[in-house]
Amino acid sequence: MPRLPTSLLKQARAIDPCLVFLLPTCRDLASARNELRWLKEHVESKAVTNGVACNSATVRHELRKLSRERGRGKPLQYILGNEYFGELELKVRPGVLIPRPETADAITHLVSRLQFRKGLRASERHLRILDLCTGSGCMSLLLHESIRKTFRKVSTSTVGVDISPKALALARANLKHVGFTTRIQFKHADILSTDHSNPASIDNVLKGSSFDIIVANPPYISTSAFYKETARSVRNYEPRLALVPNPGTAPTNHPSPAENPHLGDTFYPRLASIANSTNTSLILMEVGSMTQAKRIVAHFASLTTLSPSGQVVPAWHAIEIWCDGILAEGAQTRRIHRSGLFHIPIVGPKEITHGRTVVCWRNEAMYWLHTDCYIDGYWHQDEKVYVPWAFPVGSDFRTFSPGSGDKPAEWFNHVREVSKIRNRKVETSTDEEVYASPHYSQKSLAERKP
Repeated sequence: MPRLPTSLLKQARAIDPCLVFLLPTCRDLASARNELRWLKEHVESKAVTNGVACNSATVRHELRKLSRERGRGKPLQYILGNEYFGELELKVRPGVLIPRPETADAITHLVSRLQFRKGLRASERHLRILDLCTGSGCMSLLLHESIRKTFRKVSTSTVGVDISPKALALARANLKHVGFTTRIQFKHADILSTDHSNPASIDNVLKGSSFDIIVANPPYISTSAFYKETARSVRNYEPRLALVPNPGTAPTNHPSPAENPHLGDTFYPRLASIANSTNTSLILMEVGSMTQAKRIVAHFASLTTLSPSGQVVPAWHAIEIWCDGILAEGAQTRRIHRSGLFHIPIVGPKEITHGRTVVCWRNEAMYWLHTDCYIDGYWHQDEKVYVPWAFPVGSDFRTFSPGSGDKPAEWFNHVREVSKIRNRKVETSTDEEVYASPHYSQKSLAERKP
């Protein structure tokens, strides 16, 4: 990192000596002045609460102390003790991961997508939500509040779990802080544990409960990336437990890509297993990069289950990757990534390629979310599930290749609104990202549902 110019330091000292402490972290005078203003407001607010004069030596000493801490790289959120997450102001404490605005954007985008289909607006509905690796409880609380404000007839109950006692204490404090009186619980659980004799095992904690939606922000940074790519303030101050999967607790009974803990993918096959055991219709997962998103997508796209008639079908029926900036004006499907049978929309602003979120859905959720691509099928009224069109007995959909002439088009992943996608500048590359080019047209899901 380049040294700060002496002239800049002199200019800062002439304005306020505390700015000199902030510049090593802020790097420019405008940012340093903004942060100093926030620190002053914080210190003066505490002084008023404690009955201390705002111009006292005690207040000036506290301001210099906090400025030095910030200058050494301590996150501003830990110093101020709060952070905005969407429209919620949440408490923040050392030892618990700081909520990121990109995560809030993913939750907001999910709810905005849900409101444009009749599936949740048509009738009264109670949604059961599971928040895995809940941390500060930010995703649980924002999802509840967003659904409450968007859908008059939809109620929610939420269970958030985490292995960290500090995180659970903060999540409960945030629940009290925002003043929600609805059914939101935070419980201690070990997501990776498959030991049924362990009371904290996620299976023992959930006790066979079913959920409609899972949201998860698990540790996803590999050990090497933690040291090479994360910011110094993250490495020095935020909890590694929430950032890097613990190789010592990695399950050994899951297939690639998560069998190599150094990749940072340890949690995702376990999330898929939990989604299966809880009959979840939609799962939203935070990831660290586009490369990791494609690995996770490959795993979920390879999962199979049995239809009511006993035939092998895909376990998930629609998958998308969302980039940073998902709420930005003009964010839309820019590319289509192929993974096995799936065409997977990559949604976000044209100029941003950093993958942030993987969303998979099936069954009833097929009528909650519109998507450009999905596995075609029909609604099984008796079983109350969405069933992909049947494959021949003994066949495996993963061995099929799109475009083969002897297989019905309904067996393959559909790409809708193709003319609109073709009119966009869809990016292509050699790693199986292709122009959207289906060989058929198809009615919408809503038209085919009985």
